[in-house]
Amino acid sequence: MRQIYLILSFIILSLIFSCTKETVPSNSDIVGNWNWKTSYSSTGFQKLSTDTNKIFSIQFKSDYKFVNQAGCVIGGPTEGNYQFRTLGNEKIVILKAENTRPDTLKLSFEVGQLILTETNNGYSWYHYFNKK
Repeated sequence: MRQIYLILSFIILSLIFSCTKETVPSNSDIVGNWNWKTSYSSTGFQKLSTDTNKIFSIQFKSDYKFVNQAGCVIGGPTEGNYQFRTLGNEKIVILKAENTRPDTLKLSFEVGQLILTETNNGYSWYHYFNKK
């Protein structure tokens, strides 16, 4: 009987620690070209492209590289590497361009849209991209 309690305790502790562990998921959900649609701040401000003739996009490659032409993310046009993580129920993407600090963004999806959320100094920005 004591062995059963020990086994059950071990299983329960394993489940608790495995639920909070950071995992590295597949990046297949974000690989591809995403066209920037709009951005909103947590204060209600909306940011749209001032050049309606140009498409601003971000491309995530399967080799964990990105090409950014959307000025709303990582300070403007740039190339770099990304890391893709899951922490609890949240998906996180970390963008790192040369000579910049990494940008960590929450990643979510809504009906064909990629939403990247960044939070700095108590404000959040929600950047919406459509699959190209």
